[in-house]
Amino acid sequence: MKISTKLRIGYLFSAFIVILAGVIIYISFKQMHITGINLKLVGTLEQNVFELNILGDEYLLYREKRPKIQWQIKHKALGRHLEEVNFHDPDNQSLLNEIIENLRLISTVFSDLVSSHSVSGDIFESELLRQKQNRLKSRMLLESQKVLVTITQLKNQIADELFSIQKYTNWISLTLIMAAALFSLLIEFLISRSIISSIKDLVRGTEKISSGNLEFRLKTDRSDEIGKLSRSFDQMIKNLKKVMVSRDELERRVKERTAELTTSNRQLTSEIKERKQTEEKLKATELKYRTVADFNYDWEYWSNIEDSLEYISPSCERISGYSVQDFRENPALLHEIIVPEDKKSWDTHALKCEKELTPGEIHFQIQRKDGEFRWIEHLCQPVTDSQGTFLGFRASNRDITARKQAELELQRAYNEILSLKEQLEAESSYLQEEIKLEHNFENIIGQSEELKYVLYQVEQVAATDSSVLIMGDTGTGKELVARAIHKLSPRSNRVIVKVNCATLPAELIESELFGREKGAFTGATTTQIGRFELARGSTILLDEIGELPLALQAKLLRVYESGEFERLGSPKSRHSDARIIAATNRDLEEEVRQGRFREDLWYRLKVFTVTMPALRQRKSDIPLLTSWFMDQLSREMGKPPIEISNHTIQTFQDYPWPGNVRELKNMIENALITGRFDKLKYEPPVIPDTPVGNFKSLEDMERDYILLVLKAKNWKIQGTNSASSVLGMNPNTLRARIKKLGIKKLSAK
Repeated sequence: MKISTKLRIGYLFSAFIVILAGVIIYISFKQMHITGINLKLVGTLEQNVFELNILGDEYLLYREKRPKIQWQIKHKALGRHLEEVNFHDPDNQSLLNEIIENLRLISTVFSDLVSSHSVSGDIFESELLRQKQNRLKSRMLLESQKVLVTITQLKNQIADELFSIQKYTNWISLTLIMAAALFSLLIEFLISRSIISSIKDLVRGTEKISSGNLEFRLKTDRSDEIGKLSRSFDQMIKNLKKVMVSRDELERRVKERTAELTTSNRQLTSEIKERKQTEEKLKATELKYRTVADFNYDWEYWSNIEDSLEYISPSCERISGYSVQDFRENPALLHEIIVPEDKKSWDTHALKCEKELTPGEIHFQIQRKDGEFRWIEHLCQPVTDSQGTFLGFRASNRDITARKQAELELQRAYNEILSLKEQLEAESSYLQEEIKLEHNFENIIGQSEELKYVLYQVEQVAATDSSVLIMGDTGTGKELVARAIHKLSPRSNRVIVKVNCATLPAELIESELFGREKGAFTGATTTQIGRFELARGSTILLDEIGELPLALQAKLLRVYESGEFERLGSPKSRHSDARIIAATNRDLEEEVRQGRFREDLWYRLKVFTVTMPALRQRKSDIPLLTSWFMDQLSREMGKPPIEISNHTIQTFQDYPWPGNVRELKNMIENALITGRFDKLKYEPPVIPDTPVGNFKSLEDMERDYILLVLKAKNWKIQGTNSASSVLGMNPNTLRARIKKLGIKKLSAK
């Protein structure tokens, strides 16, 4: 019998045991299901007992309130439940019959109880009838207790039966499964033991055959795969004997093979002849490509691993002056003709290429045989065969002397341009110094007589501690002049303190100028040092001083006269030696006449007055300012400067520039942002001419101009392309001016 058949039989037997265990488990579960149904039926009977007792109690309580037919219907329903009971346990059938008989007895007692009601009448009930009914109810209760005891006994028996079924089922199933497993293991062990024994016999037979003993026999009486293998082994021994016996056949085959080899030899001779023809063709091809290489314009060569030259092109003589024979006799000649300053680079290059076997490139100079120097561009790469064996280096040398000379000429031209650029920058710096007169007035650009006079006044007053009043239109550079005065003064080692009186609300100007104590007013949670205290030993610039309220002008006058002031919320007087420079674009004399500025403060301010000329009054400075702004702004924006045509300069000089230098700067910045060409093509806005007889006050003109710009910019005050950018004003300053001048969007419609 085959091993596989034995295994199948063993596995089938194990499967049969497992199936048997499953059948037993199924029968057990079915019996458990029936037992559960019986247990449920017993519970139903117990429920009927309780319902009959409850029905009897309800009858005694409500017998006069409900018709008799209702009690009869309920009683019949309980009787039907009793008839429907179908119990499936023959062992406990006697107990079940006893329970059913007791239930029927209880039902009969209940019928008597209902009948007593029908006999006694519906209106009056005698004492005798009540006693009878109580006796019947007591009997029902007694019988119910007996039934309940019997039902409890039956439930316990069913539960014990259910537990026993489960217990024996588990035990039998486990036993059968373990038996199947043990049987399978036993079969496998017996089969394995048989296989191992047969394999040992085969190993012994193999050892004897290898030693030359062909008389060995195996047991071939088995009918399984081992027996088949043994029979095959015996057959193999028989075949070996046949091979050893048939020597004549072998000699015959040797002769046949010899004849075949003779034929192959003739074919090989023919192939060798064809190969020689191929080699001749290859030599012809080599000659063709060598001819091409020999006529190559570059100097080509191939050096092998012994540093001898396999090939060198004739161009070497044209480039180096040395012939092919010179290089073949002295392979190190190339290294010898390299100029000394480049030999180190050549050695590094050669060492790197030999070590890494990677392509390389280098530029160096050689000295020709006639003493002339040539620049060489050297390219080399390793040569390998089809198996990757390194065979040497192939190199190409190109004469790049003309290119190198052009590069040197270009470098010399570039250095010359750098030199000229530095010279031009030095000359420009010198011209700027000349423009700034004797002192370095930062960012004050111009050379007109009007500006020179202003700078002359700055030099006069800077060394003193006198107060200065700077007057001029918006954007004329009043702050720059104030800073120039401070820088030339002995106080220049301290930072100038600036206060813009137009941007501060009226209720905060005093605390900003003079300081405040903690709790001086609502919101003053900390102590603040005023600007006059901060400017001790320095200079304070009161910009737009004409915007100060009258109440604060009196306190400022006291500071002008004595340098004393008090912080808000503090009675203590403080002193400041700050130099005061005031600036305004208002006509203070007119303000004094209108009662908006204190006359005594006006007289105190005008100790030394500097009047800034408007840009339209110094048209000769417009080209310098335009060039300076273009250079500064283009550098800040990272853009190339835009060329400014003479026509544009003339247009700028003809324009009245109501916004003065600030408007010019903003216009150039706008042109740099929006410009698309390399030339500045910008037309300033046209301001209509006003008849001579219709002159307005400065305040009315300021109101009209601000209103005009606001309309043009769609009342956009802050941001790019806004009214504040066109007017050159701080957005907060513009809002303060709009409020002070009474400009409203409604009035502009």
